Amino acid sequence: MFTHSNDRPISSVDSASDHEQSMTGLVSGIVSDIEQLVEQQFALLRQETKEEMREALVAGQQFAVGALAGLLAGIAAVAAISLGLWAAVPWLPLWAGFTIVGSILAIVSGALIISGRRKASSLHAIPPLTLQTAKENLQCLTAARNG
Repeated sequence: MFTHSNDRPISSVDSASDHEQSMTGLVSGIVSDIEQLVEQQFALLRQETKEEMREALVAGQQFAVGALAGLLAGIAAVAAISLGLWAAVPWLPLWAGFTIVGSILAIVSGALIISGRRKASSLHAIPPLTLQTAKENLQCLTAARNG
């Protein structure tokens, strides 16, 4: 049997109880670490989601302003230029002037819409940093469990 500094014998029951307490403490620490890790993952996800939403809002605003500008410019320019073409080229029918100007404005408006669409398509459903960090954490937990 083992003895303490006060010369009291230590039984194997005390030793087993200490071992259980240390195992309980270890498991409790692991659970606490996992809880903290999950909490940090959710905080990172929230932050990245806010950033992605901000970028989506900017892309949507650019898209809407481009479309509105295209519409307003189209109305004014179609009227002015079409009438100008009709006056400058007497043999050109009025409808042909409107068709030419409308086609040009449609091309410009389409370019703005495509640009906004490309920006919107570059957004991620799952933020990449969160996904990468979650994969690394899963690998660490798997390695710790197997090791």
